[in-house]
Amino acid sequence: VAWEDAGGGTNTPAFEAYINASYSITDATAEKVSFNTEVFDTDGDYDHSTNYRFTPQTAGKYYVYVNLMLSGESNEDFEQGYSYIYKNGASVANTHISAYGSNAFREVVFNVYSIIDMDGSSDYVEAWGMYDDNDLSSNPRTHGGATFSRWGAYKIIEWV
Repeated sequence: VAWEDAGGGTNTPAFEAYINASYSITDATAEKVSFNTEVFDTDGDYDHSTNYRFTPQTAGKYYVYVNLMLSGESNEDFEQGYSYIYKNGASVANTHISAYGSNAFREVVFNVYSIIDMDGSSDYVEAWGMYDDNDLSSNPRTHGGATFSRWGAYKIIEWV
């Protein structure tokens, strides 16, 4: 993958990761998503095995995106859900979908993206999600596999 731009800059650091296998999440509770399989990581700034966070060592503005598929066990159970981008432990962007009532759906894809300033030494971003299912015995989960849930970020080339 060529990251060079006609203006001479690069869109690095950059990474993209996905969830390698579906796993259960706690109903109606926001939690960090374990994107554990790297597609690429140009500078080794994404931790795909412990903290699941991107900590770029280069200051700048970053385009950050999360595409997260969540589901319940059966149709008609979905009430609401979120996909979040957290910076330094706090939500800075989110997408919310709600479908209260009968005949709601089961699988939902949440997309959120934002341009975030990073200081290049200690700032980090994480992907979080929440699925609220009205069936208390349900088993909400993330969807794993390279085509279902992905997240990533790349440095935006700033023109001066």
